Amino acid sequence: MRRVLELAVAVVLLGATAAGAQPRRLLTVDDLYNLREVRDPQRSPDGAWVAYTVTRAIRQTDKNDTDIWMVSWDGTRQVQVTSSPEGESRPRWSPDNRYLAFLSSRQGAKHAQVWLLERAGGEAVKVTDVKGSIADYAWSPDSTRLILVVGDPDPGDPPPDTDTTKTDQPKTPRPIVIDRYQFKADVDGYLRGERSHLYLFDVASRKAEILTAGSFDEDAPAWSPDSRRIAFVRRHGEKDVDKTPNRDLFVIDARPGAEPVDYAPCCSPRTRTRPGGEVCPFSVRMQEQLNHDRGKRNRTAGWRTPAA
Repeated sequence: MRRVLELAVAVVLLGATAAGAQPRRLLTVDDLYNLREVRDPQRSPDGAWVAYTVTRAIRQTDKNDTDIWMVSWDGTRQVQVTSSPEGESRPRWSPDNRYLAFLSSRQGAKHAQVWLLERAGGEAVKVTDVKGSIADYAWSPDSTRLILVVGDPDPGDPPPDTDTTKTDQPKTPRPIVIDRYQFKADVDGYLRGERSHLYLFDVASRKAEILTAGSFDEDAPAWSPDSRRIAFVRRHGEKDVDKTPNRDLFVIDARPGAEPVDYAPCCSPRTRTRPGGEVCPFSVRMQEQLNHDRGKRNRTAGWRTPAA
């Protein structure tokens, strides 16, 4: 009797599944507007929530829009945090669990800036106003500062005090002057003299100060556990950086005017051993990641806290 009952239940479930199944068909262009791309999950410090981004294509504007969502750790609750047409990205929790930060070019801004959303409630507030575009950032462990990865402003942009609403502005854009070996990149387009550098940003005073400068590219910053130093990856080389690209791990004190130290000069893709012949533990990992994702800016530096 029990086996008959189990068989009857299985048949009913199979019939219900078949009845609810949609007939197969070929994909169409309109199906693209129903797709959702979920990325960049970030767990809150208290472990209760996960913030992430959801990207969708907009038919009317023919552009993508990215919003920030949150889901409870047990998956029972979902909350859409942002819904502006400009889009938001890179959600990051403050270590004290007070803020959820993100990047956005809201309010007609040409470049992305950092916005803070108070966990207790209220509207998000723009806290940075740096020249150029913020590509990445990281909270200090004490939640008082941010380290920003800022791209130099476009030389073709008008000065900040220029009134762009005037009708006498030239309709023909200025010619693009290129004087570097690597003149073009995916997403960024034509490259000129712009580089990416690190800025220190104080959350309380809303003040940003440059930490690194020069004809280099810096990215992937990571704070030390005591909030006193920052590790990062610098793309540098002799003479023309574009012709002899070299990525090394640097460490710098988290204060303006500090000089970065090449923490692991053996770790460039071109140098895999220390002077004594020992294989550099960093170089193998960096080379593997370069081969796996060449051309993308996702090389990461990090600190490891010794076990107690």
